[in-house]
Amino acid sequence: MTINASRFTPMRSPARPSRAVGWAIRRDWAVDGTHEFVRLGDDLSAVLRQAVRDCAYWRPGPVRPRVGVVRISHHEFWLHARARRGCRAPDCPVPTLSDIEVAGLGWPSP
Repeated sequence: MTINASRFTPMRSPARPSRAVGWAIRRDWAVDGTHEFVRLGDDLSAVLRQAVRDCAYWRPGPVRPRVGVVRISHHEFWLHARARRGCRAPDCPVPTLSDIEVAGLGWPSP
């Protein structure tokens, strides 16, 4: 199978104003101290439901991230997706809704 490189397009952020703000799931990894943002959305309740599913996905594994919901600009979210893999910066958004325990999961944070 051959891949046509001329048809490959790099990941780009959707056409939204850079000042637009949404909700995202933040995963903090205790193993190496990094964090990542996943599942950006405009509806808080939908992002909370996704966070519950995210916790259920990681629960059986030996390493579990600390999960929280943060308010983040679309620009910052896509910047993390493209250029900030393994980010350890202390100035990134931190969970505003405490941990996922707010959603009633009862899954304690590490």
